[in-house]
Amino acid sequence: MHLECITGYVFYSLTYYYLFKNKTIKKTVIISIVIITVFFVINAVFLQPFRKVFPSNITTPTQVLYAVFSLLLFKEMLLYPLKINIIRQSVFWYNSGVLFYSTSLFLIFGLGNYIGEHKLSPNFISFLAYFWYFILYVFHILIGVSLLTNNKEITTTDA
Repeated sequence: MHLECITGYVFYSLTYYYLFKNKTIKKTVIISIVIITVFFVINAVFLQPFRKVFPSNITTPTQVLYAVFSLLLFKEMLLYPLKINIIRQSVFWYNSGVLFYSTSLFLIFGLGNYIGEHKLSPNFISFLAYFWYFILYVFHILIGVSLLTNNKEITTTDA
């Protein structure tokens, strides 16, 4: 999970970097990548070592940053609207998927830490695991819709 968290953050942040139009936000994204990478190394070596502890110290801030990037991109979409219906814009589906994914996983990680401290029912832990899989399925479906709508955009512009 440590490596998945940092590589995912770099990947999604760079994707947002290329989607944003505002240069200040782009610089903020690059700065966040550097800060999160440094924090990742500190966390993985000293706070939550590899193979011993789930990296909740790094996953929680990255989920918050995903949500912030997503909301900022929705704001840019409102400020600079395209003449294409929003349902047919691949960026809308991608951004919706990331917003759903980040906010839902933030909730799960928060509940997971609470459950770990209070030793709640194993049934609730199973429910959270199934909910996690549901979030991943919905996220991947939204990314798939994003890719399909992007493919349609490319075909219509070439024709």
